[in-house]
Amino acid sequence: KKILKYLTSINCPDLKKKYVYFPLQLIPKTSTLLMGNDFMNQGFLVELISKNIPSDCKLYVKEHPAMLFSHSKKVEFYKRLKLLPNVELVPINIEGTKLIKNSDLVVVVDGSSGLEAILMGKPLVTMKYFIYSFLGFSETNNNINNLHQDIKNAIKKNKGISKKVFENKIKRLISSIVNTCHILRKQDIFYFNEKNASLIDQKICSEDLANGIIKELNI
Repeated sequence: KKILKYLTSINCPDLKKKYVYFPLQLIPKTSTLLMGNDFMNQGFLVELISKNIPSDCKLYVKEHPAMLFSHSKKVEFYKRLKLLPNVELVPINIEGTKLIKNSDLVVVVDGSSGLEAILMGKPLVTMKYFIYSFLGFSETNNNINNLHQDIKNAIKKNKGISKKVFENKIKRLISSIVNTCHILRKQDIFYFNEKNASLIDQKICSEDLANGIIKELNI
């Protein structure tokens, strides 16, 4: 409750100004534990990004809403971020899509915010190669010493994409997801978003998990 009060009391920065948007990652999660474990220290990552964005931009940072319910940080973490001269915290109740839409560039480790940026036609830098990286709509940073150049490349790359190429590649992404995904009939229960699951619902989740493993491993 203390963290929620703090993160909703922050004044929203001006979304009409030039800014780079960085949504903090959920921890623990595949994004940070497996894919981007170099960036488990997200305070370090915020500072790194802040030092490599264009000088006429601010860095807007927003906490992941799910962090309020598990493994929440201390208020001191956010206060340290605010000490960085070009970093602004965004209230947690502001829609992430709104922040992406008004941004000049989005930076993520990986995840759905990156896909939203692509769909909105925004330049994107990912700190790790992710499922949508093959589209060529984003820039993957493989060396933190090259982050500034990767940001410049992402902006340049974004301006050269035609509408037809964009639509065709998005169709390829959707097709690849449909052809390789596994069906979950009770998503909220499977991801522990519902606490009181019936035995029938638990059985359905077990069946879907088993079927997914069988399909994935070609058993």
